[in-house]
Formats: sequence, structure tokens, C-alpha cells
Amino acid sequence: MKWSHLALFALAATSCVAASGATIFYDDFESDAAADPAVMANWVHNGNGAGSNASRLFDTGNFGGTRLWIASAANAAAGSGIDSTATITLAPNTPYEFSAAIVTETFDGDRTATGTYDLLIGGTSLIGGPQAFAARGDDADGLNPNDSNAYDDQLTTEVFDSGAGGDLTISIAFDGTDASNPFVGIDNVAITEVPEPSTLLILGIGLAGACAILRSRA
Repeated sequence: MKWSHLALFALAATSCVAASGATIFYDDFESDAAADPAVMANWVHNGNGAGSNASRLFDTGNFGGTRLWIASAANAAAGSGIDSTATITLAPNTPYEFSAAIVTETFDGDRTATGTYDLLIGGTSLIGGPQAFAARGDDADGLNPNDSNAYDDQLTTEVFDSGAGGDLTISIAFDGTDASNPFVGIDNVAITEVPEPSTLLILGIGLAGACAILRSRA
């Protein structure tokens, strides 16, 4: 491959990475040891109960690794959850995206759990107060055609503005499950800076140009 082609590939790759925005915070819980109750590097339990009534770290096999299970109706009171303790400093007046896989531990997509998440600076919510989520299981074995096999479809996302900026707290809590009492779990929590529209436009033009040149030289 010619150096010019390599340079264009590099430009295209850089454009794609830049367009996705800088990741300010990410936790997939893989660095935390499986435990009950959970001992977390970036979080503290914030709800009712202790031990198994609080939070657990374990791998159920159907979501690709260790994740944090915060509660189930069978062994924790409503309101059990977690607050981030990591320093997540946001610039003022900047758009960010919160994302997290919020799931239940079962392979059955019909088993559900509900709860809320909130994003706060100095105790003030940046998203108008706690927002509801609905979690469900995943048909990882592919036996149920009515359930999805994809992990990405479990993502909960929220774009928000940082306001005056400062240190962000992520708060996640559950408020109940269906009668089968699955655990509600959290994984792949991220805060990502959202590029300004003008930056996206410039990157898009550069990427389109690079792709066009590559096609013409193929």
C-alpha cells in the first residue's frame, strides 16, 4: 500500500475516533473482584440492606463478563443502588452523553426490572431529576426468536449539558422487578463528551473526502 493511502486511512480513522467524542469516564467492573457484598473502586452502595441485600459483583455468563448487580425485589428494598465516587470533572456548558447497559441477570427477555438514574453536580440534577429505566434479560443462547441477542440494545443513554461544570455524580437505583425477582445489573457505564456540530461537520467532510480519494485510487 502506498504511503498516501496509509495517510488517508489514518485520516479516516482519526475522524471516526474524534467524531465519537472523548471518553471522560468508563467502568465495566472488570477490574473489581467478584464479591458479595461488592467492593467497588468507583462506586458506593447507596440504598437499603447489607450483604446480599446490597450489591454483588459476579458473572452470569450472558452479558460478557463481570458486572454489578445492585438489587432484586427478593432480597433488597426499593431504592437500593449505587453512587459514583470517582472524580468525573466536567467542563462548563459542554454537552456530554451518559450511557450504561442496564440489564437483568437472566437469559429470559421477558423478565424485567425497573429503576432510575440521575446525573448530578453539587447535588443538583442536570437532567431534571431521576429518569426511569426498564431493564430486561437477553436471549444469549438464541433459543427465543422474540428476544434480542445483542448487548448494545440494552444501553440506556442520555445527552445532557454540564451547566456550570464541576464534579459529576452518577446515581443509579432500582425500584422493583417482576414476580420472578431477577437482579438488576449495571455494566459499561460511560460519560463521553459530545462534539460540537461544527466539529462533526468538518470531520465528516474530511472523512468523506478521504473515502472518495481511496475509492478513486482503488
